[in-house]
Amino acid sequence: MVKFVGIPTIMSGRIILAGKGFELTIDRLCYQLIENYDTFEDVCLIGIQERGALLSDRLMSRLKKINKNKIPQYGKLDITFTVMTIVKKKNL
Repeated sequence: MVKFVGIPTIMSGRIILAGKGFELTIDRLCYQLIENYDTFEDVCLIGIQERGALLSDRLMSRLKKINKNKIPQYGKLDITFTVMTIVKKKNL
């Protein structure tokens, strides 16, 4: 399991990035997105609940600071219901 410092975790595990290392990784991801998608036209960042949404929140927050006027559309997706539906259908 991966544990990010400063982010509430659901599962405990090994820390692979902490503090400055995590912030540098977020910054690098943001600059890479800016380099690849410039105006963010026709781009949408989707965070998959639960931990993916935490990561996408951090990315969006940083993108807003770096690239004030050009940010992607943003949303969160909860796939839990879909997975549970599939499991129930298999058990019938």
